[in-house]
Amino acid sequence: MDDEIKQLAGYHITLTAHLLQNEHNRALGDLDVTPAQSKALYLLNRFGSQSQTELQDRMYIKGSTMNGIIDSLQKKHLIHKEDSKTDRRVKVIWLTEEGERLEREIWEMLGALEARLMAGISPKRKQELIRTIEQLQDNLKTNHADIG
Repeated sequence: MDDEIKQLAGYHITLTAHLLQNEHNRALGDLDVTPAQSKALYLLNRFGSQSQTELQDRMYIKGSTMNGIIDSLQKKHLIHKEDSKTDRRVKVIWLTEEGERLEREIWEMLGALEARLMAGISPKRKQELIRTIEQLQDNLKTNHADIG
């Protein structure tokens, strides 16, 4: 049976994804940040200051989950949060200098992880791999329109 499962592409994709996620989570842990916090920092860097609701919508999470992420990022002095000048019910979030520094450090870590993942693979083969994976994703999305 072990040899049979090794003939399944899905087995290898799942195993690779699992190993990659473990490495990613370990590296983020070394930076004292969770994957969700990392994503929030990225989105704040990418889109600039935004309301808490906009950030929540971009992360596709519930308000209660967003509150926890915001609280933890504030405690780490990675973000600022203030009432909107036009609507006090709206909270505006943006990165602190420390948050910007950490977000750059996360990207450096991701670059190193990507280099390790792709070691020995030519840029041409990497692009072919990406196109193949995108095709696999499209194949699965055909039957699951709710997948992003």
